[in-house]
Parts: sequence; C-alpha cells; structure tokens
Amino acid sequence: MGGLRGQSEVMGAVLLLSLTLLVSGVTVAMGNDALTSTQEQASLTNAEHVMTFFDSQASLVALGRSSSQTVDLGSSGHGEYVVHPDRGWIKLVRETDDGTEPVLNNTTLGSVTYAEGGTEIAYQGGGVWRADQSNGSILVSPPEFHYDGQTLTLPVMTVSAAPGERTGTRSATVTPRSVDEQVFPNASRGANFTNPLEGENLTLVVHSRYARGWERYFRTRTPSNVTRSGSTIRVNLTTPGPQGYHGFNDKPWSVRGLSRERGYQDLNVSLKAGSSGHIPDDFGLEITANAGQSLTISPENWKKQDLCSGDDTATVDITYSNESATQQWTGGYPVSCDDGKVSRLHLNLTSTRAVTYTGEDAITLGNETFGPEEQSNSSFVVNRYATRILADGSETINVEGNFHGHGHSISDQSFAEINYEAGERATTYLHVTKNNVTVALR
Repeated sequence: MGGLRGQSEVMGAVLLLSLTLLVSGVTVAMGNDALTSTQEQASLTNAEHVMTFFDSQASLVALGRSSSQTVDLGSSGHGEYVVHPDRGWIKLVRETDDGTEPVLNNTTLGSVTYAEGGTEIAYQGGGVWRADQSNGSILVSPPEFHYDGQTLTLPVMTVSAAPGERTGTRSATVTPRSVDEQVFPNASRGANFTNPLEGENLTLVVHSRYARGWERYFRTRTPSNVTRSGSTIRVNLTTPGPQGYHGFNDKPWSVRGLSRERGYQDLNVSLKAGSSGHIPDDFGLEITANAGQSLTISPENWKKQDLCSGDDTATVDITYSNESATQQWTGGYPVSCDDGKVSRLHLNLTSTRAVTYTGEDAITLGNETFGPEEQSNSSFVVNRYATRILADGSETINVEGNFHGHGHSISDQSFAEINYEAGERATTYLHVTKNNVTVALR
C-alpha cells in the first residue's frame, strides 16, 4: 500500500512538472508574439517619421531649393526601403467642343516604400501613405496638390532609382533630375495652354496602389466630383464657360461655374426678327441644368404683331418649372426698330426692370416672400432661379432656345451677352510642373 502511494506521488509530481513546463512554453510563445508585434509597430512608426521627413527633404530638391539631401533611415527593423520607379501614374486631360486633349500626358509617379508584416509605408506624388490588407490605404502626409477653389497648383513629383541602389536600410540620398519643367501654362504649346481657363472640362486621373488614400484626400480638398474604380481615381474639375458676346446657332451656351451667391452680372439678349419680319410661334429662351428644372423666357405679343407700328414694349413671361410646381412672372421689355421696319427685342434679364409675380399662391424666392401681383426686378428673379437650379449640385447651366421654325427665324444679327463671376467650384487658373528626383538607397 505504501509502495502504491509512493508511485502516485511520483506520477503527480511528473504531471505537475509537465503542466508547468507547458504553461511556461505557451507564456513564452505569447510573450514572443507580443514582443514581435510591439517591435513591428515600433519599426512602422519609425518608418512613418522617416518617410515624412524624407517627403520634406525630397520636396526641397524637386522644387529646386536644394541640390542634394541625405536622410538617415534609422532603425529599419525587419523591413527594408525600396525604390519602385515604375509604380503609379498621373495624367490631366481636358475636354472641349473640339474633342479631348492631354494637358499632362500619362506620367509615371514612382514610389519609395518600407514594408513589414503586411503593412507598407510609401512616399508617392509628394505625399506619404500607409497601406495594409485590412484597412486599405490612408494618408499620412498630404501630396503636392494645392487647390483653393479657383486655382489648382500641381507640381507633379516623380521618383527615379539610382542604378544599383534601389534597396537599403541606412540612408537615402535625393538629387534632382528635372526641376520645374513647365507644363501649364505654356504658350509654346499653343494658344489653348494659357490662363484663365474657359469653356472646358478638366479631369485629373491618378492610378495608384494607394488609391483609397488618394480618393479620401481629393474628397476633402476639392468640391469636385471624385470617383474611384479599383486603383484609379478621377477628379472632374469644372472651368468657367465662355463669356462675352455669343451669336445664335444650334449649340447651347454653357454657363459653367456660376457663383451660387452672385449669379449673372450680365444676361442681355438682343433679338432681331428675321427676313420675314416674324419669329417662330414657339420661340423661347430656356435655362436648364438637368431634366428636373428649367427657367423659360418667352416673349408673348412680340411674336404676334409688328411692334414697329408704334408699340415699343413687348410682354415677356419668365417661367420657372420643376417636377412639382410652376412659378411665373411677367414684365415689359423694350423693342426698337432697325431701319425703321424690323423689330428688335432687348431682353436685359439682369436689369432692374420690374416684373410681376402672376401665381395664385405665395412663394419664397431667395430670402423674400412674394404674393400674387407683387413685384420684384428682373435681375433678382432670374438670378435666384438660376442659383436654385444650381443648388442640386449641377456644375453647368445651358442657355438655349428655339430660334427657327414654320418658315421663320430670327436674324443672324441677334446676339447675347453673358458675363458672370465664377464661383468657388470653378477652376479658373491652372499651374502644372513636372519635377523628378533620383533616390539612392544604401
């Protein structure tokens, strides 16, 4: 009996020792994992600081403020720094009535990266990005992209690798390859490569493995339409439309970037009857931005009788329509006679000429309320409706109308004058340069 008790005590001691060793092993393993994770995070945090400093020093070289800069890479943990001269690209194109034309051809950005444990810290395009498999990419330091609402300054920063020095853990030396290469404005490329911009659409396209970070940055820095498809981001920038005098033809006049606060300065239409002495019965001038809203200006008695007979005023209806309501105003606009026989209607829609609200129910326009038969002025009414049409996010207002029909047409001596101050969503000035640096890692 005593022998059995002795064996039990020995087995118990062995089991206790085994359990102790097992627990100790698990604890050591967990401790090693935690230590490894802590070291990894410390290395990545150091890499963020290094890349941010590298960013500032590379900018000095790329923008011509220094001939060379060397950055100490510090402790690089288990990762290494690598130059990727072929990663990512950027381009800028514009679309006009004559077609699409590149402003900045497809230009490779390149990058400098540090990777460890599935996370990558990268310098690209003058910015620093952090990317991992779970969270995509985020911004660490902003790229070289400066937009103040009317002026876009884009110094395109690109990276090349020094031969035989694409990887390293100790230092990075940055030297210039090309500095401040003028892309836009650049009169040597043609008359269209000058400021201010007018009558075109600009699209900035960036292709990058850090696309989500670029996308978030563009959304916070511009009021423009930003879209992403996979690794490609597009930023659509609106420019002001052509201003001044316009003839009448089959194309609408595009009013782009109209200020939502100030509206039109001049919307002055001069219409001369055609050779028949009449104009189309369904004549009308229409201001639209989408299918849901419109502002129609319709001369009434001018198209029904010869006003050269002595009546020097034509009645004009100003009608706003959306999907649920119609609001109408009416006013008298002057008519003159060219050569004593052909009538010309002067529609100065931004004048102080009185117009009367003809609806049955009170309405609010701007910050004012109007009841039936109450008056305002033409400029206030037209501009408030124009900015209402823009309030849904539209960038462009089209001014068009029916000028021909039933054998009658207006004279080719008719014209319109359109002037306006561009708003905060209109890119009026563009400055683009290319700046390339060579990076040697050791």
